[in-house]
Amino acid sequence: GEGAYDPKYFHYRVQRIMIDDHNVPTLSEMVAFTKEVDKWMAQDDENIVAIHCKGGKG
Repeated sequence: GEGAYDPKYFHYRVQRIMIDDHNVPTLSEMVAFTKEVDKWMAQDDENIVAIHCKGGKG
Protein backbone atom coordinates (compact mmCIF):
# COMPACT_ATOMS: atom_id res chain seq x y z
CA GLY A 1 0.00 0.00 0.00
CA GLU A 2 0.89 3.64 -0.13
CA GLY A 3 3.67 4.32 2.35
CA ALA A 4 3.12 0.98 4.06
CA TYR A 5 5.92 -0.38 6.19
CA ASP A 6 7.58 -3.66 5.33
CA PRO A 7 6.58 -5.55 8.50
CA LYS A 8 9.78 -7.60 8.48
CA TYR A 9 11.71 -4.53 9.65
CA PHE A 10 9.55 -4.45 12.77
CA HIS A 11 9.51 -8.19 13.50
CA TYR A 12 6.05 -8.37 11.88
CA ARG A 13 4.58 -6.20 14.65
CA VAL A 14 2.97 -3.46 12.56
CA GLN A 15 -0.69 -2.65 12.91
CA ARG A 16 -2.61 -0.24 10.70
CA ILE A 17 -5.74 1.46 11.93
CA MET A 18 -7.64 3.05 9.09
CA ILE A 19 -9.03 6.49 9.96
CA ASP A 20 -10.13 8.92 7.26
CA ASP A 21 -7.43 11.54 6.66
CA HIS A 22 -8.10 14.91 8.32
CA ASN A 23 -10.72 13.33 10.60
CA VAL A 24 -10.79 12.16 14.18
CA PRO A 25 -11.33 8.48 15.01
CA THR A 26 -14.65 7.34 16.39
CA LEU A 27 -14.92 6.60 20.10
CA SER A 28 -15.08 2.86 19.37
CA GLU A 29 -11.92 3.11 17.23
CA MET A 30 -10.12 4.94 20.04
CA VAL A 31 -11.23 2.37 22.62
CA ALA A 32 -10.04 -0.51 20.41
CA PHE A 33 -6.74 1.29 19.78
CA THR A 34 -6.05 2.06 23.43
CA LYS A 35 -6.83 -1.54 24.41
CA GLU A 36 -4.29 -2.81 21.87
CA VAL A 37 -1.67 -0.32 23.05
CA ASP A 38 -2.30 -1.21 26.69
CA LYS A 39 -1.98 -4.92 25.96
CA TRP A 40 1.27 -4.39 24.01
CA MET A 41 2.83 -2.10 26.61
CA ALA A 42 1.96 -4.50 29.45
CA GLN A 43 3.84 -7.35 27.76
CA ASP A 44 7.33 -5.88 28.20
CA ASP A 45 8.83 -2.72 29.71
CA GLU A 46 10.97 -2.39 26.57
CA ASN A 47 7.98 -2.25 24.16
CA ILE A 48 7.28 1.06 22.44
CA VAL A 49 4.50 2.43 20.25
CA ALA A 50 4.96 4.80 17.30
CA ILE A 51 1.91 6.61 15.98
CA HIS A 52 1.56 8.85 12.94
CA CYS A 53 -0.83 9.75 10.18
CA LYS A 54 -0.55 8.60 6.57
CA GLY A 55 1.52 11.66 5.73
CA GLY A 56 3.79 10.97 8.68
CA LYS A 57 3.12 14.37 10.22
CA GLY A 58 0.68 13.62 13.04
